[in-house]
Amino acid sequence: MPQQRLTTDQAARVLGVSVDAVRKRAERGQLPYEKEGNRLYILLDGDATQSGNDVEGASQALVSQMQVLIDSLSWQLEQANERDRETRRIIAALTQRIPELPGAQAPSSRPESQEAPEPITEETATEGAPRAEPSGFLQVLLTVVAAGTLPVVLASVAIALVYASQRANAGPSPVSPVYVYLGFQLFPLFCGLYAGLTWKGIHLRGHMLLGILAGAIETVIIGIFQIPEALAAFNRILVTIGGIGLGFDLTVSDIIAVFATIMLFMAGGIFGDLLEQAQSPRKEAPGSWATLLIPGTVTGTFGLLASIVASGIKF
Repeated sequence: MPQQRLTTDQAARVLGVSVDAVRKRAERGQLPYEKEGNRLYILLDGDATQSGNDVEGASQALVSQMQVLIDSLSWQLEQANERDRETRRIIAALTQRIPELPGAQAPSSRPESQEAPEPITEETATEGAPRAEPSGFLQVLLTVVAAGTLPVVLASVAIALVYASQRANAGPSPVSPVYVYLGFQLFPLFCGLYAGLTWKGIHLRGHMLLGILAGAIETVIIGIFQIPEALAAFNRILVTIGGIGLGFDLTVSDIIAVFATIMLFMAGGIFGDLLEQAQSPRKEAPGSWATLLIPGTVTGTFGLLASIVASGIKF
């Protein structure tokens, strides 16, 4: 097929990488090029241009599938929340009927020798009044969104700053992009831990669903970055912050990173349930710790290994 003679900016948009990456590939001989004076032109055949269009179509299909999955999981969470509200209404109704039961003692049958109740003061009224607990559903949902969004976005910003520092100092940066990427990939673990502490009770299946939802959100974010317009807009932000843009080639490391997000969020949620159970004054059965510690350790180990592998492949 005939070759196209493109500038470095045009070639970067077609290949979905940064301008510096295009120039480095040309210097290493990975891309054919021509020079006219001080200007560099990249020679690309029609297959490269067609591959860019194929990636855009695949990313749009991926975004559509992930949107369906997110809608399904959101509906399941809403149904679970509705069942929880119905259970609370039933318990409240039964609690109100307790004084009406035959075994309830009437106030007049109390012994006369009983001490008179203490006078109600402002302090005792404040201590005895029921305190409304804030709903943790919104907090848990925000942690899921953060676990699926922030690792990709914040890691990209931090890596752009590392590359900008390398260019400014004309030498290697003391911080490797691999460790920066790995550090942000562990963020879902802490999000899951916060969700486990916020969501009272033990919810193994709930943490699994929330982990899948976080992975789906991260998949959507990665798919959006495969769209040239979205990538260009995000790179403009990176250039404003760090003076350099980044490329987001879709590789197997992204799939491994999504798996790591799911596993780490689940592990964090399970360990959050363990911490909540340890702080509870109730005495749990001896085997209940094993039912939480074993799956939490297994999922956390798989998530950590997947994060390390994804970081090594990415860079």
